[in-house]
Amino acid sequence: MNIKIQDNIENPQILISIIMPIYKAETYLIKSINSILNQTLKNFELILIDDGSPDNSGKMCDEFAKKDNRIKVIRKENGGASTARNAGLDIAKGQYIAFVDSDDWIEPNMYESLFNLAENSNADIAQCNYLKAEDENVKIINQENEIITYFDNIESLHNLYNDMYVSTVVLWNKIYKKFLFDKIRFPLIKIFEDEAIMYKLLFSSNKLIFTNKKLYYYRNTPDSIMNAKFDKKRLCVLDVFDEKVDFMSKLNNESLYAKTLKWYLWSIIDLYFGCIKNFPDDYETISLIKNKATKVYSQYIKSSKHEFKWIVLFSLFKTNPKIYKFVMNILK
Repeated sequence: MNIKIQDNIENPQILISIIMPIYKAETYLIKSINSILNQTLKNFELILIDDGSPDNSGKMCDEFAKKDNRIKVIRKENGGASTARNAGLDIAKGQYIAFVDSDDWIEPNMYESLFNLAENSNADIAQCNYLKAEDENVKIINQENEIITYFDNIESLHNLYNDMYVSTVVLWNKIYKKFLFDKIRFPLIKIFEDEAIMYKLLFSSNKLIFTNKKLYYYRNTPDSIMNAKFDKKRLCVLDVFDEKVDFMSKLNNESLYAKTLKWYLWSIIDLYFGCIKNFPDDYETISLIKNKATKVYSQYIKSSKHEFKWIVLFSLFKTNPKIYKFVMNILK
């Protein structure tokens, strides 16, 4: 892989290294980068990774770098967001690491708020809430009173299986102590990267601090990977969860292990119905998914922390997926 780095800054006091993978982002890039450059916390570096983008994104990065010496530009062959983030991590100099997606933007005080929270509480990860935005006219106003919550590493892992799941599993609403990435890198997959890495980061942290303040704008675009039409790339979630289940099985925490198996089964069932709808004649893939469901189900029922209602529903799926779907639609 050929990587060229344009380095405009040498500053040992960099507080946060902000990493942004860029591919076909020219429509959104100006707002996204400006929201970072306008942060109230000024001592950061912004690492822009042009991941072989065929549009004007690379040129736009160069223009920004000419105007602000906090910006570094990396050029590399297209390899996806994971390889781009890894390239950014390899040169990051900040005390903390942060990630911003190139179509999103952030509140002016986001990084000052998260930095102060982390420093004042000696937390390895600081996390904020976010707003899902359909367009750039959305503005966060009239926020509720701030509530600060602390979680140790095991409590943070449990948040992957409750109503804090989305806020916990995504990368971009947090800052991380740099040491967390000493032995952790993004796997070479193009979807489910957050799912594949976040539990490792959470477990490696001593404390996570969370503010309910919404400081990040997540742009919900119809052409995003997760909003795209179902395809077989989603099967990589099987490998992601296989590794995750193995990891959780070694923590001597039966509750976390059972929850991971339960969420894995839901993911497998979603894959099954996606394949049935889009590839009904692909019997090999459908059989693979059903076999995986059987294996994970057998692991789940052996767990001392399994829940009877889910045993019943997962058994129903094994017996008759159509009836399972009908029942789940009623329950929802």
